[in-house]
Amino acid sequence: MAKKSNKIIEEIIEVDASEGAIVKINSEKKLSQTEVEFNKYAEKIKELKKQLEDIPVQAQKLQSKIDTEIQPLQQELITKRMLFVEKLENAYLNFNLPKAEKKEALDILLGETLDLINGFGKTDLIPFYNTYNEMTYEEEKEEMIQQQKQTMETMYNFFGGFGNGQKEKKSFTDMSMEEIMEEMIKEKLEEEEKQKQRAWEKAERDKNKKKNNRQMEAEQKKQAEDQLFTKSTRTIYTELVKELHPDKELDETKREWKTEVMKKITTAYQNNDLYELLKLQLEYQQSRFQMQEMSDDVLKFYVKVLKNQVTELNKQMQGLIGRFNDKIVELGLGKSNQSVAQKFRREKEKINDDLHKLGYTIKNFTDKKYVKSYLKQSIEESAFSGGDFDFFDIISKFK
Repeated sequence: MAKKSNKIIEEIIEVDASEGAIVKINSEKKLSQTEVEFNKYAEKIKELKKQLEDIPVQAQKLQSKIDTEIQPLQQELITKRMLFVEKLENAYLNFNLPKAEKKEALDILLGETLDLINGFGKTDLIPFYNTYNEMTYEEEKEEMIQQQKQTMETMYNFFGGFGNGQKEKKSFTDMSMEEIMEEMIKEKLEEEEKQKQRAWEKAERDKNKKKNNRQMEAEQKKQAEDQLFTKSTRTIYTELVKELHPDKELDETKREWKTEVMKKITTAYQNNDLYELLKLQLEYQQSRFQMQEMSDDVLKFYVKVLKNQVTELNKQMQGLIGRFNDKIVELGLGKSNQSVAQKFRREKEKINDDLHKLGYTIKNFTDKKYVKSYLKQSIEESAFSGGDFDFFDIISKFK
């Protein structure tokens, strides 16, 4: 006989005017561990469902703030970076710089120009870039593509294909990047189909194998859980339909209301959403749902179902967040409004700080002594970091 859970008071629904009904067990006595877990997962589901509703609204607000507050600052920063390139070119051509500083000036000039072309679409700078670089932009781009193709060819031949399918060795020299990508996708899909086929064949073989006692026990337990879940959701659904079906309702206003409620109930049942069904039962059923009638085993099973639902909702949330652009995600989409506001404020502060530093640098780039100190500092920073340095970190040293 299954052990009964601690006595639960008749009213197990907690109501909040702003949030609506919350599925939550309340007890006159100390809650058991199972009841505590039930509440924990019920609260988490409520939180995740609210987040899923809020994310599109939050994303829209964030995009609007980016468009009106961040984009203008970024455009101003790009304009100043182009002005910096102009000032640096003037210093490179007209100042009698030592050999090391002159080389550093050219490296920064080319690096900044290339970043503006590739990162910000300033293709009008390509002729300028070609003037100072040993290779043209187009030649450099083609060389990079050939290097990528060579890398992919090496990986392909080392692993035996894109789908680990032991393919014959291939040369990508005469293939375009688009053709290589198409080949990659095709082989990946073929490999996935093979994996599905192998999984199906294994499942068929397993069916024909004689099951040991442990396997039979696990299978019986799974069947029992499935039956319990089906029975639980069907029972709740049936009881709600009996009380709230609109067909026999004579009052037009009540019939419209019941029609809307039934849509929610049917959707929850079709989605196997136990949390939502319990919530709807507590919200709408006229006869009180008695939690004390539920055995501890059933409650434990409900906890397991709710835990799985939390996992699924987390996947849904990550999938939803992944549909939005990187900048919105970077600013904390899905987090609390306070957290998002803080990240947004820091983003603006950083751009404004970069604008201030760059403005100061541009202003002083007519001073040969300042330029030489700047380039010397850049050489030192580059050597210290192994060739990588932060452009704005350099100019901050001369604020």
